[in-house]
Amino acid sequence: MSKIQLSSSQERVLTALVNLSEGREAPVQGREIADA
Repeated sequence: MSKIQLSSSQERVLTALVNLSEGREAPVQGREIADA
């Protein structure tokens, strides 16, 4: 598979979604998204 290039904001959103799907708390990513 080819590597997908993500912007920093997309990467933060994707990370937060992965954390939510795995049931983990992600307060740092949440604050970063809110401030973006």
